[in-house]
Amino acid sequence: MKVYKKIKEFLSKYDFLVYIFLLCFLFGACFYEQFVYVIIAYSIIMCIFVDSTTVLGIYFFIYPFYALFLFDFKPQVYFFNILKCILIFSLLIRHIYFAVKNKSKCNVKILVAFSVYLIYLILPMHEVSIQTFIMIGTELCLIYILFQKQLGIDAKKVIELFALGIICSCLFAYLYPYSSRLQEVLEEYITADGVSRFAGLWHYGILAMVIIVSMSALCILKFFGKINNIKFVIYCIILTYFGLKTMSRGFLISLFLLSLVFIIVYAIKNKRQGVKFLIAYLGLFIIALIVFRKYVIELLGRISDGLSSDLIEMSDELKKQIFAGEVHYDPGRIGLWKLYIMDIFSSAFVTLFGRGISRPYIGQMHAHNEFLNFLWANGIFGCIIYLVTLLLFIDYKNLNLKSIKSKLYLLTLIIPIGAILFIEIHPMGKLLYVILLLAMMVEDKDKAGKQNLSINKQMKNEGITQNIGDSREENITIKNTN
Repeated sequence: MKVYKKIKEFLSKYDFLVYIFLLCFLFGACFYEQFVYVIIAYSIIMCIFVDSTTVLGIYFFIYPFYALFLFDFKPQVYFFNILKCILIFSLLIRHIYFAVKNKSKCNVKILVAFSVYLIYLILPMHEVSIQTFIMIGTELCLIYILFQKQLGIDAKKVIELFALGIICSCLFAYLYPYSSRLQEVLEEYITADGVSRFAGLWHYGILAMVIIVSMSALCILKFFGKINNIKFVIYCIILTYFGLKTMSRGFLISLFLLSLVFIIVYAIKNKRQGVKFLIAYLGLFIIALIVFRKYVIELLGRISDGLSSDLIEMSDELKKQIFAGEVHYDPGRIGLWKLYIMDIFSSAFVTLFGRGISRPYIGQMHAHNEFLNFLWANGIFGCIIYLVTLLLFIDYKNLNLKSIKSKLYLLTLIIPIGAILFIEIHPMGKLLYVILLLAMMVEDKDKAGKQNLSINKQMKNEGITQNIGDSREENITIKNTN
C-alpha cells in the first residue's frame, strides 16, 4: 500500500509525465501496430494510479488518434472503442465508489430514461450491432457520471488536453510519407473526389468537427477567464490552420459563426473590455483569412458546388441496392438529403421507428446532416425518447429565467456545433454532450471560486471588526482599572 500511495502521489504531482509517455507510445504506433497493445495496457495501469481528471484527460487526448487503432486483420474489432470503454468503465467504478461512500442518491429518472432508450435500440425492428450498442451505452454512462459531478473533475485541464491531442495528432499526420502503416490506414481518409485533403489521423470531415468542438470549448474557458490571452490565441491559430486544411465547408461556416457568437457574448459580459476585444479578435480573424486565403478561396468554391444535386434516373434494381447500402453513390449534399428524406417517409413504420443504428448508410454515404441521420436511424419515437432524456438533465427547481443571460455562453457551443452538425458527418457519439457538461462544470467552478472569495472577504472583514471591538473593550478595562 505504501508503494501504491507513493506512485499515486508522484503521478498526481507530475501528471504531465503521464501524457508524455502516452505521446511516445502514440508516436510508436504511427510505425508499429504493436504499440496499440502497449497503449491499452498503459491506459489500464494509469486507471489504477491516477485521478479521475487524468483518466478523462487520457480519453480526450487519444480521441483524435483514431487511425492508429485500425487493424486490417481484425476488421470487426475496433481497439479504439475498447480503449474508450476501459477508460469510461474506470470512471464508472470510481463514481459508484464515491456514491456509496457519500451515501448519495442516484438520479432514477435519468437512469430509467437511458434504459428505455437502450431497450428501444435493440427492438426486433432495428438493425444494431453489439459493438455499436455497447459504445452508446458506455457513452451514456459517461454523460450520467459527469452530470452527477461527484468525481471532482478539472474541466479546464481536460479541455486543454483535448486541444493538445488534436494538435499532436495533426503533427503526427505529417509522418505519412515516412510511415508505411500510416499510408495503409489513412489512404481512404485523405482523398475525396480526386482531391487530397488533410485528415490528421482521422477522416477530414470528422477532424473539422473535432476542431470546432475544441475551439468552442476553449472559448468557454476564455469567457470565464480560465485561460490567458497568449495561450488562447496560439491554440486558436493552430487549430484554425489545421481546420482550414481539411477543406471542410462546414468548418468554414462554423468558424465564422463561432467567432461572431463568441464576440457578441464576450462583449455582453465584459462591457468595458468588449470593444477592445472585439477589435482585436476581428483583426486576428481577418489576418487569419488573409494568411490562409488559399484554403478559404477553395472552400468558398466548394460551398457553391455543395448546393448542387447530382441525382440521376436509375433502375429499380439499382435504387434498391443504393437504399440497402450495397453500392456506393454520392449525389452531393442536397442529393443525399433527398435520398434520406425519401427513405424516412417511405413508410409509416420507418417514420416512427427508424432503420436502426447499425443499418448500412444509403449509398454507403452518411447523410452529412446529423439531425437527419439521427431521425433516419431512430425514428420519431426514438428522437422523442432521447429528447426527453436530455430534458431531464435540467434542474427545473433551481431554474431561474432571470438568469438566462448568464447562460448565453452556451451559445458559443450550441450555434457553431449545430451548424457543422447540419452539413458534416458525425460518428463522435455523445462527445458533444460531454463537452457541454464540461463547459457547465467550468461555470460551476467559477461560481464556487467567487463564492469562496466572497466568504473569505466577509470573514476577513468580520475579523477586523472583531479585533476593533476587542481593542475597545481592552481600553475600557484599562481605564476602569486606573
